[in-house]
Amino acid sequence: MDDHQLSTLFDYTKFHIGLYSTLITGLFAIIAFAMHDPNGKILVYLLPYARYTAGFILIAGAAGGVIASNIPNYKTFESYSSARLPIFGIPSFTYAVFAHVEHLAFWTAVGIASYACLSMRI
Repeated sequence: MDDHQLSTLFDYTKFHIGLYSTLITGLFAIIAFAMHDPNGKILVYLLPYARYTAGFILIAGAAGGVIASNIPNYKTFESYSSARLPIFGIPSFTYAVFAHVEHLAFWTAVGIASYACLSMRI
């Protein structure tokens, strides 16, 4: 990539996608640990929060995937940021929309997971 801003965005988005993969793995580890509770209370408490957390991380990862997968098709950040990014060849929304969706979904997932951990009284 010739455009430094576009190259930086690509690296930044790859980092985010790796972070989402790590967080999902950690979530599964917590669920596996909770399965060892003899009373089963922890798992029953955590599962609804875990489902929402995983769902929002999935949305964040999908938005990040759209952002990252379209970067190689553009030479400049200006052309990239003004284009309607295609999903499976169908033009959809601009980079700004996907970036907002990605960040909103990620921080919503963090908020849900944090609330679940901090409010646990089992």
